[in-house]
Amino acid sequence: MKLRIVAAASGMVAILTGTVADAPFHRKLTRNEQILHALDRLTYGPRPGDVEAVERIGLRKWIDQQLHPERIPERAALQQKLAPLESLRMDTAELMERYPPPDLVRRIAEGKAPMPDEAMARAEIRNLIEKQERKAAKTGGDDAGTMDDGPRWEGPSVAVASMASGPGWQKNNSTKTAISL
Repeated sequence: MKLRIVAAASGMVAILTGTVADAPFHRKLTRNEQILHALDRLTYGPRPGDVEAVERIGLRKWIDQQLHPERIPERAALQQKLAPLESLRMDTAELMERYPPPDLVRRIAEGKAPMPDEAMARAEIRNLIEKQERKAAKTGGDDAGTMDDGPRWEGPSVAVASMASGPGWQKNNSTKTAISL
């Protein structure tokens, strides 16, 4: 009985002084625990070989690399594979000129937008228009206005109007309106 009272009293003192509650936060992490903690907090968790890589270069240097990725050299094999991809070196204007959006190609084909001035760009547009026409012929012309395999976006007003006229809509409702966004 006396032992229980002493144990309870010492437990109360420890809780009131904060020594038990704060104990896990005052313990210094080992080097391996620090690395695992950093990998958990700064990445999606350690992958095989990550702990060894951080141990090899040091935790501070690894954290500095994560904060400044431009300082990490690219692998030579990756550089060789990416070298033929000129689009990686283009700015936005060059990308838009070289790879025009499908809607622009469709508008040029319909005569609603002008052909580009540069000969190479005109040739590329002609190739894309031919591709679009071949696809339309193959599918029976159902999706002549699209160049991708996905559905054509018709805008929210069309979607709302088609929902409003679908089943479940009361035909005699005098307040029927289609919202145009």
